[in-house]
Amino acid sequence: MINETLESYLASIARHAPTLVIDSARLNQDGMANDVVIVNEALVFRFSKTADAKGQVEPEIRLLELVRQHVTLATPVVEEQTEEYVLYRLLDGRPLYRHELLRWDEPAQQRCLEDLAIFLQELHAIPLEDVPLTPWAQTQLEGRHQRYLAKLAEIETVIFPLLWADQKAWVYDLFAPLQSGALDLDAYRPVFIHRDLASYHILYDP
Repeated sequence: MINETLESYLASIARHAPTLVIDSARLNQDGMANDVVIVNEALVFRFSKTADAKGQVEPEIRLLELVRQHVTLATPVVEEQTEEYVLYRLLDGRPLYRHELLRWDEPAQQRCLEDLAIFLQELHAIPLEDVPLTPWAQTQLEGRHQRYLAKLAEIETVIFPLLWADQKAWVYDLFAPLQSGALDLDAYRPVFIHRDLASYHILYDP
């Protein structure tokens, strides 16, 4: 099945880029929204898996263009967009997996943390008025405090019957600042964030 899927994607690439010489191609289907074909270990062709994912391509491209103006780390640059895929150059690096990070020496870990801290500072500094509207849901800013207290009540009702005592204690410890008033989720300045900053979405160049 994977071979059939890859062949279908390669046929699409050939239709749009008939002069492209393909020496190698590998398919990555790990993404929830997209399949990826990496050609010649240099070009990334990303195919949307669903209509919803396809509808997010345009706003994502606009967001990437905005982010690129503000951050110093490399980010994907879309070079071509067709009805079937978007194309960008493969970024150098490997996924920043925790088990690999823990094997580094302290100076290497510190450099990585500094790079990530700078990236997040730059990302959070992007003016919200410059961020284009997107089709996906925006975070509601009002009433966050009460919503999370209601979430705790829901956890107690639905999930607690399945948990052990130590797990329940961990949940209560997590919500303790909210319950005590030490943390007020309604009293903060909203910033632009990365909502899916998993380790496999961060590349490091060894």
